Amino acid sequence: MPTNADMPASYTDAQLNPGQPVYTLDNRRLGRLKEVTDRYIKVAALFRRDFWVDRNQIGFTDDHCVGLLFRSDEAELYKLNRPQRDEFARREPRPV
Repeated sequence: MPTNADMPASYTDAQLNPGQPVYTLDNRRLGRLKEVTDRYIKVAALFRRDFWVDRNQIGFTDDHCVGLLFRSDEAELYKLNRPQRDEFARREPRPV
């Protein structure tokens, strides 16, 4: 039976600073931290549209970077579109 000592640390209340690089679980860089709210972080992606991610997806943070709990191939599943208005609206692919 797991104890609290076996559980990963919670980074939902961690100090986050705009400008920190944001990485996925497989060490792929998604972009830089642009904005921080109580519940979400906004990532400024290079040559792509900025997006929001729920803070409970943060798996690691320090003074140098922020690490998320999903792989780069899963990123589209966790990107949020305007969480302040519709926090459950997922980004849908644009029609071609």
